[in-house]
Amino acid sequence: MQVAMLWIMVSCWYITVHAHEFIIDIKKPIPWFLESHIKPHLKKHMSIGSMDSWLVEIPTNLIDKFMDLSHYLDITPNVEVMAFEDMQIDFKDKYRDVNKDGGDCEEEKCNEEEEEEEEWCEEYDDGDEEEEEEGEFGHEKYSTQFNAPRHLSRASRITKLPTASNFTYNYYYPRDYQGANVTVYVLDSGIRMDHPEFEGRILEAYDFTDSGVGDNYGHGTSVAGIIGSKTYGVAKNVNLIDIKVLNNKGKGNVFSILQGLQFITKHCEENTNGNCIINASLGAINIQILNKAFEEVHNAGIPVICAAGNNAVNACWITPAGSKGVFTVGSFDDRDDTIATFSNWGRCVDMMAPGVYVRTLLYTNQKGSRESSGTSVSTPIVTGLAAILLSKGVPKENLYDEIRKMGSRDLLRNKEFSRLPGTPNLIVNIGPQKEDDVYPDDAYIDEERRYTTPATFVDTLNQKKRIHFTDNYDLVMSKFKFKMQDLKLNHLKKIII
Repeated sequence: MQVAMLWIMVSCWYITVHAHEFIIDIKKPIPWFLESHIKPHLKKHMSIGSMDSWLVEIPTNLIDKFMDLSHYLDITPNVEVMAFEDMQIDFKDKYRDVNKDGGDCEEEKCNEEEEEEEEWCEEYDDGDEEEEEEGEFGHEKYSTQFNAPRHLSRASRITKLPTASNFTYNYYYPRDYQGANVTVYVLDSGIRMDHPEFEGRILEAYDFTDSGVGDNYGHGTSVAGIIGSKTYGVAKNVNLIDIKVLNNKGKGNVFSILQGLQFITKHCEENTNGNCIINASLGAINIQILNKAFEEVHNAGIPVICAAGNNAVNACWITPAGSKGVFTVGSFDDRDDTIATFSNWGRCVDMMAPGVYVRTLLYTNQKGSRESSGTSVSTPIVTGLAAILLSKGVPKENLYDEIRKMGSRDLLRNKEFSRLPGTPNLIVNIGPQKEDDVYPDDAYIDEERRYTTPATFVDTLNQKKRIHFTDNYDLVMSKFKFKMQDLKLNHLKKIII
């Protein structure tokens, strides 16, 4: 377990401490004669439910004195939290030998576009969206989005889609329930508010990073597009609120997340009649104060849909994926219905959703699109479904169970599921009770795929990623002997990748 935990930190996040900044969570009242020692160092206050926390800046010579107050305080370094990065999949060409309608945006072009706005990808042709009343779908009326993005089609059917991409797909969704009375808080890097795909449904934007509202990184816009954009979104009438907790490099810290959660808890109660959801496609190594904060948000009655993470390890080691009261989403590859090679797994994962080459919005222009892979793009699919269910009147306390109840079971075909203990074989399902659209037999490739199970620890070490330390981080670890699931962090210095 310790080896795998080390790998998470080596391969994914750059963890630093910001100028001796810490977060203290006050467990019990501090005696009056000690308050004078603490007050000069308090910077910002935060409270969620029973949490009463402060951002503090502690000089080096006072760290030991603050440690002596551990009976009254929990002290956590203000480490970085990051967006889960877009995963690069090696087997792309095997499944994408034919471009859809000649309109597919090549990954290289999309990368160029992020650097230069005027060179944008050819607009993806998703055809016309039409509404059809389908009486045979049961008691509900469903609409059809013809020539829909692949992830929407897979999420509204039971059987797998064709392996190749030279086919068209349909998305079937409830006509009368598209999240119109639901608000989703997108806890991310910001959203491009003027994008026409959102049709004016981004109600507000708030920044907790001191980098300004809006998205100059792209992650938040892509996530929001899958939740509720006109073409790529699951819930096409949902309202969105931009909660920017990651800066223009996709990085935030523990306190920026705490501030965002504090704001959401109050804003949801006062402005949405409690009809709200949080999407959190971000994370870090297990951080107890954040776990506590997400639990308090859940206790306040706000559902949280979060990403499992992209490291092929136990999701319980990640925050918020392993936090109590959240609904955690992993990724599967809908070209062969196997768990994505990068997806985290385990008992803390509640459901799998499409997460390989999911098409969504670009933040650099209003016409292009991009494909992204990772649990970050799987999560908003389930968030969109949650918005649909809330708009149908499903009580929030029953929301997670209803999402699971609608899911399709035992369809993922990984041969070695025993290597992923506790992982649910459960796929998101949005669509009506109907027979799936039929494709010809030659639409499916039967050959064995190279990657049949998530990457192993040895495989991922070959990515040659390294963690960066600072003097501040070394200081914190030596003074606080900071433990994350009994991991001895001082061993990290000896690792050379």
